Amino acid sequence: MNKGVYEQALMAANAEIDRIENEVTDLDVRRAGLMSRLATLRETTSALNAVIGNQIPVKLLGLTGAVREIIRTATAPMTAADVRDQLERLRFDFASYEKPISSIATALNRLSDQKLVAVNIVDGKKVFSKRPTLADLQPPVPPPNITVAAPVPFEGMDKTEGKKK
Repeated sequence: MNKGVYEQALMAANAEIDRIENEVTDLDVRRAGLMSRLATLRETTSALNAVIGNQIPVKLLGLTGAVREIIRTATAPMTAADVRDQLERLRFDFASYEKPISSIATALNRLSDQKLVAVNIVDGKKVFSKRPTLADLQPPVPPPNITVAAPVPFEGMDKTEGKKK
């Protein structure tokens, strides 16, 4: 049996693994950058909608969809009252809701039950936040290893110390 053929196949497979791992790392870095940019743009559009007086389109989102969108774009965990305040800033139409805070709390609890938002207790209050994605759970990508080559001696330079003669 020719062991060399198998060793070559093993080396090729290992090289392919290294190449794919590097490609995945590059994609993870790119995805993290895109997700950050997307979150920034969502916050910007929310703020601009508030400034120009646009309402969140109730017919398209409804209360639960609007609540989910608020939590999805939030930069920190929010209580039901925080969500209500944000919806009011965005001029959400609460006319058909007798007790908006109760409706918001119910929507948040249902979203939590469906595992669409995360819930925690902070200072005795329920706070809701975006559920972490797989990308959020990944450890940070370490910087690439960079090796610095030793200086190449040239004529007129002492080869042992790298200094001029």
